[in-house]
Amino acid sequence: MRPRILLMAVLLAPLAARSDAPKPPADLPKALEPGFKAWSTKCAACHAPERAYNAKYVEAKAIQTLVARMARKPNAAITKDDQKKIAAYLIWHAGSDHKTEPNK
Repeated sequence: MRPRILLMAVLLAPLAARSDAPKPPADLPKALEPGFKAWSTKCAACHAPERAYNAKYVEAKAIQTLVARMARKPNAAITKDDQKKIAAYLIWHAGSDHKTEPNK
């Protein structure tokens, strides 16, 4: 039994080490870096980056409402401060010219 567990650990280790974490857009303003970080750790844990980058929500109020709704989900762990930062980042992104693909 133990050799089988060890074999599985060895085979799965490269997958655990792989980093698919989204990278910030190259032109991201410094002031929005905390929003990107909050989004990439909180939202991207459940949602693929492409979902946010190609979202139909482009108006500030709609984005703020959506972020607030997601924050109410069980186990979301998105604080009010996180909500403001995430919404600011997504609002900036919705108005930018790089909405189709995240920088990887």
